[in-house]
Amino acid sequence: MSFSDIKVGDILVGTAIKKKETYALLLFEDGVTGLLHRKEMPRHERRPFHDFIQIGALYKAKVIEKDEEKGGLRVSMRALTQEERRTPLPRSLPKERDISFDGLENALRRWCGEER
Repeated sequence: MSFSDIKVGDILVGTAIKKKETYALLLFEDGVTGLLHRKEMPRHERRPFHDFIQIGALYKAKVIEKDEEKGGLRVSMRALTQEERRTPLPRSLPKERDISFDGLENALRRWCGEER
């Protein structure tokens, strides 16, 4: 799903890639990012926001704002209904074509002085 296909109200599943005390950044399909503010965490959650969000974990969120200029989204977990929350998260791995260690392998050679 590309950025242009996303609408306010859509429910997306993304991976937490960055977190601060007041917000987290989620990465969705096609490199689309969404900002999740701590005020948008689920109402029933009692843990502090910083402890609730774990880097690399999948989270379901609803799009509450779309910034066409910056190409980013504001998302909310609080806006999800109980039924939307109950729908299980996908358990799929990234597509094989998306996984590459070439950059890491080249950097490792450079770091070890084995540049070719």
